[in-house]
Amino acid sequence: NPVSDFVSFSFYSASVQKIKIQIIDITGKIISQQIINVKAGVNEISLDSLFLTGGMYILSIQTSANVFSRKIIRE
Repeated sequence: NPVSDFVSFSFYSASVQKIKIQIIDITGKIISQQIINVKAGVNEISLDSLFLTGGMYILSIQTSANVFSRKIIRE
């Protein structure tokens, strides 16, 4: 589903940790990067996407153990 003002997602973390969240354009350029603290259990994250122009991006989430990627489309 295309995003408009915010990108929202949830994920489970086995422990309290810092994660790195990146938004990457189709050329591989990092458009946005944040490091945030998450709690053990289910975490709900919402990121502002108003600064993105229309197009396709990759949302990358790096934890201490894994890297997860998800395609997002900005309207």
